[in-house]
Amino acid sequence: MSETAKYKGGRPRVDAQPITLRLPPELLGGVDRYIAHEQSIAGRSLTRPEAVRHALRNWLAGHGYQHHRGDPDGAN
Repeated sequence: MSETAKYKGGRPRVDAQPITLRLPPELLGGVDRYIAHEQSIAGRSLTRPEAVRHALRNWLAGHGYQHHRGDPDGAN
């Protein structure tokens, strides 16, 4: 990505539904640690909403409720 290109991250689609989510401190701490981990290994900074969407997407795919984006055949 060029230095002039702006990273849009995990911005939700226009047709996405907003939800309100309250997290207890121990879960929020886990989200923040995940964000720090992604920053250290991938060099990208996630927002809390992006991190929660990423974790939920991976959990749903891992349990067979949703396919990974790059796996149309459903092998996860």
